Amino acid sequence: MNDEAVRHRNIQQVQAFFQSERQLDLDGWSAIWADNAIRRTPFAPPGLPRELRGKAGIVQALRGLFEQARRLSVHEEIFPTTDPGLIVARATSFAEMRNGVTYENEVVAFFRFDDTNRIVEWTGYINPLPILELMRGTTPRTTTDPTDPS
Repeated sequence: MNDEAVRHRNIQQVQAFFQSERQLDLDGWSAIWADNAIRRTPFAPPGLPRELRGKAGIVQALRGLFEQARRLSVHEEIFPTTDPGLIVARATSFAEMRNGVTYENEVVAFFRFDDTNRIVEWTGYINPLPILELMRGTTPRTTTDPTDPS
């Protein structure tokens, strides 16, 4: 497979990643990760890991967010790189949680793929303050969905 075909295939996986998040489809989302994947969040707030290793650990750590969200909207921009195995994305998300709290944040993420089109490395640069608010159960500053074009 040539570089352009690999790049296109990986872009489709990044789109599937965000679509699975929008649908709160944990099974679909977890299928995109390689068994030996690493998920890094360098600016994770205190109490949350900066690195998770292995698909099982990643899925277990994020399961609660999928289960606690009533609705999640995500708007992403995808930026291919000269390396066909590396895709960069910027995403804005807005979630309504089952407890009535809302969550909104923005992330710039680097997706590294293996030869089987699975994520082997994900590094996300995300604002930790909204995560802290979510952990405390408080509603952040904005309570309307900024990703909704209406």
